[in-house]
Amino acid sequence: MVSACVFPEELITKPLSYVALTGLDTQNNAIHRSIWDTFTINRRQEKLLNIQLLPGDTDFPKRKQKQRTSYEFYIPKGILKCNWMSKHLNVIPAVVVVFYDLDWNDQQWKEKQSECASRVAVIRVSLQDRSTKIAVVLIQKNMPLPPGEDPQAVQRAEALCQACQLPSKLLFVIPFSDNLQGYISRLEGAFCDIAYNHYTSEVRFVKQHKELLNKSQHQQLFVRHQFKIGFYNELKQDLPVALKHYKQAYQFILEQRLTDVNNLEVKVVSGFLSYKTQHPGFYYQQAANHTIIRRERCKALCVSSVPPGAELLVDINNLEFFGQRSWRQGCQAAEVPDPVIEHAGIQALQLEELKVEHCWIIIPLLSSAVAQFREYKSVRMKLFLMVQMGEEYFNAKDYNKALTLLNRVSAFYRGEKWWLLLTSILRTALNCAYLTANVQDYVTLCLELLSNNCCLEADEKTRIQMNLMRVVKQMNPEPESRCNQSTIEKVKDLWKSEIDVGKQNDKKYTINLESLASF
Repeated sequence: MVSACVFPEELITKPLSYVALTGLDTQNNAIHRSIWDTFTINRRQEKLLNIQLLPGDTDFPKRKQKQRTSYEFYIPKGILKCNWMSKHLNVIPAVVVVFYDLDWNDQQWKEKQSECASRVAVIRVSLQDRSTKIAVVLIQKNMPLPPGEDPQAVQRAEALCQACQLPSKLLFVIPFSDNLQGYISRLEGAFCDIAYNHYTSEVRFVKQHKELLNKSQHQQLFVRHQFKIGFYNELKQDLPVALKHYKQAYQFILEQRLTDVNNLEVKVVSGFLSYKTQHPGFYYQQAANHTIIRRERCKALCVSSVPPGAELLVDINNLEFFGQRSWRQGCQAAEVPDPVIEHAGIQALQLEELKVEHCWIIIPLLSSAVAQFREYKSVRMKLFLMVQMGEEYFNAKDYNKALTLLNRVSAFYRGEKWWLLLTSILRTALNCAYLTANVQDYVTLCLELLSNNCCLEADEKTRIQMNLMRVVKQMNPEPESRCNQSTIEKVKDLWKSEIDVGKQNDKKYTINLESLASF
């Protein structure tokens, strides 16, 4: 439950095509260093590639030797492996680029051609049967002649491509000159095209397996394959197609039969797909609302005791598939295999849940939602969520931030004359002002709540008026309605200190009545 509530970093970052550069000695070669710096430091704001520098002898993960030709007796152990996204973002490159210093008129052409070809061969062996593309970039000191005017360059380029077993379109030349940025930009564009071809091949590979599936037996694989195709298209920056496949994956997951065993796994993967497909503002708002419900469920269900099954959570952050229980990974039975262990594991999770400060999950979610609605100029949604944030800051006992937020939004509701909503906001703000002993705001809020437009009972207005008179007479006001008994004594001391300072300095408070709801 605890790990299932946190999205993996690779899900929430923008997927970029992974391109690995080899052959650049940035420590000892100034030219290589300049090329690498141009790729990384002087990048345009909208990055299209995840470019990493690797040694030429890097070992890449091996693809399974034996590809499956039938799924007839195959039972999947889960929906989506925990390492799959990270593997394609950071481990398996779409393109490996070999940089090599070689001019067309080099005196040792044959030897250097053989050395370049051997470097390419080492990488090809390491990649084995993966569809990762290999490209070669020749770093040259001399400026190239216009196309067709250097027959030696044409001849040697063909020979090098043949030795490296590369098509000619994967051989590039970069002369080291003052216009290095321009050459690097063109190389980046070429690398993008090559990377996108790689991901197209991966999509084709996944689709080949889809034809072998049985919908009654392989529901999980239908979800998995659509997710993979969507993710590959995201890496290609083809967002409409990616969205289409993510939505298709969501439709397939709705067809899953829920059991006690797969309930959490289905919910976690559904959450991933919702994140990928929904309006971000409403998504973050709903995530915050569900966390509020989670907090209420925690208060109702979780008990503060030490369960006997705490050791069952040891592997909670070391799962093979997202959303599975650490004590029964890979289990796909209709019923839990051991009810006793299941009960102990749930108790251990409940104890962990009691340690969670839900307010600090809810507030960032609401803040993200506010940012989205601000960007799209949805003023009312933005202010509504800011009110929710103020309430959560109040629950988190950060009363100063709550008061600041509520004072900001109250001006809008006052101007729109939404008196019932304004009254609710002012009452929470009054509690904050009392709990922080903020005399200026407390007096201002009391005056406004006494307005005819504020929707309060006569008894409540009388109580507020009496508190206002106490403050005017330099006495402590009575506690507000939402104050905990445990904080009242501390707050009384704060008020006494503020009032004593006011007496000594003959402090005066100025209230701008024009900014308040009219009487």
